[in-house]
Amino acid sequence: MLEKIINKRNYFMHINKITISINMLFFFYFMIHDSLEITMPLFFEKYKINIVYLGILISISKILRSIIIIPISNIRMDKKIKILYFVLFTNILLNVFSIILRNVYLILFYFLFFLISTSVFNVIINPILAINTPEDKLGITFGIRTYFYILGVSQDY
Repeated sequence: MLEKIINKRNYFMHINKITISINMLFFFYFMIHDSLEITMPLFFEKYKINIVYLGILISISKILRSIIIIPISNIRMDKKIKILYFVLFTNILLNVFSIILRNVYLILFYFLFFLISTSVFNVIINPILAINTPEDKLGITFGIRTYFYILGVSQDY
């Protein structure tokens, strides 16, 4: 019992700022992602858009995610970081502009871009988390990351 407590204490001594910031990114990113997925059917209903188009948007995003993920996973880490900054900055800009302008097409484009960027986010962030974690602490680190991911998502798993 004492060994488990000591091991847990040693783990928390290895946590650095990068691990904490990645967990917070997972929490906030997937909280926004989940809230978008929940509110988009209401958006379609408010603007009297056929709900079939929501399914089409989600299908297109899944196809584009699978196409985009392969080239991104094969590039160097420094370029991945630049892509991550670009994606996060673009998401923030699209979010702000869609709130201010309230343009239906901009909101639909933002929803599509955000769904596509989910895979980009995962492909870039997970290796960064693995690199910055001691080898013997990988399991607990990714367990905590999954916990922050589930906290950001309102669905039960």
